Amino acid sequence: MSNESTTFRLAMVGGLDKNHANTFSKLINIDQYDEETQVRDRQQGFPQMPVPVRVTAAWDEDFAKAQTLAETYGIDHPCRTLDEALGQVDAVIIPDDVDMTHQRWALPVMKSGLPYFHDKPLAPTYKEAEEIVELAREHNALMFSSSALAFTRELTELQPKLDEEGGVELAMATGPNGKFLFYGIHPFSAVYSLFGPGIASVQNTGLPGRHAARVEWKNGKTGIFVVDARAKGFSVMLHTQKAAHTVAIRDARYFYFNMLVQLVKMAQTREIPVPWEDTLEIIRVLDTVEESAQKQDTSVIEL
Repeated sequence: MSNESTTFRLAMVGGLDKNHANTFSKLINIDQYDEETQVRDRQQGFPQMPVPVRVTAAWDEDFAKAQTLAETYGIDHPCRTLDEALGQVDAVIIPDDVDMTHQRWALPVMKSGLPYFHDKPLAPTYKEAEEIVELAREHNALMFSSSALAFTRELTELQPKLDEEGGVELAMATGPNGKFLFYGIHPFSAVYSLFGPGIASVQNTGLPGRHAARVEWKNGKTGIFVVDARAKGFSVMLHTQKAAHTVAIRDARYFYFNMLVQLVKMAQTREIPVPWEDTLEIIRVLDTVEESAQKQDTSVIEL
């Protein structure tokens, strides 16, 4: 294990008792330094961290949560203030706090000048997401925000086959939980990673908790999304000009780790892996579906 002076240091800020803070901390501080896990990950084609990385600082409004995370994952500095955490690291992760309030830490992190990953969703509404991106522009922030399902093993490995067949024209993606903005961001981002930007219209045909939406791209591609509390896991069916491919997205360790690799690369290269415009377009679609479902509006909405 590299000592702290030669290690890329991360701070985990807020939401420290929730799943993502724990998952990210384990992937970085435990799995990376376990030889058996490293060998297995190399054999399974995991991307490699560009440099040694550790979570070295943790801060939460509730100091006890920072202490617990630190004790569990060997984080050297549970911090009593946010400034203390920001003052001793090279980059920051603001993990999803489940309540969609973690965006309140974005401005102080931007002001610090540190590169950071803003966990999904960027904000609970499109309007607030726009405001956060505007602040990022004002502070020249090095930030990206994304669902980890933009970085899946399964779709990355399938991509050459899809290209051979002329690309995907129709995608149907399913995810659990039933909250379209909070959790629908995952299946939607998986398809968006294939289709790219350029949404033409959105049509909701479901209900809150049982969302069904049709999204049309300007290039003629179509995505059908079901985000339903009854669904189990994430899956996509992709139709090319020649074939249909059914894909179950199961390797969560891979997509989380791949996303964290992108954060470290961003800090090194100063290149943002997911453009803010793409993040905003994704949030706009999700927010539109949520609003339509609440109103039981099934009309086609041009974006």
